[in-house]
Amino acid sequence: MFVRCKKNKSGSTSVQIIDKSSGKYILYQTVGSSTDSVEIDFLVTKAKKIIETHGGQSLLPFDKEKELSFVDTFINSLNAMELVGPELLLG
Repeated sequence: MFVRCKKNKSGSTSVQIIDKSSGKYILYQTVGSSTDSVEIDFLVTKAKKIIETHGGQSLLPFDKEKELSFVDTFINSLNAMELVGPELLLG
């Protein structure tokens, strides 16, 4: 499921929740329509919350700061690096 903003002939923008799990675009719900950009942003966030509560799509918890601190800890814990692969293969 994803959020689609579609322009209408009247000039307004409709915010829709679309499901494409079966290969076809299926309209799940129309959240609303507006010509105001602030209202459209509000409708997009509302649609994303609907998707989260529906259970259609899971969000992966990525935390950039935790990942970078883990990489820094890993690199700082390396004392020495030795190339032993060719020695094991060639004797």
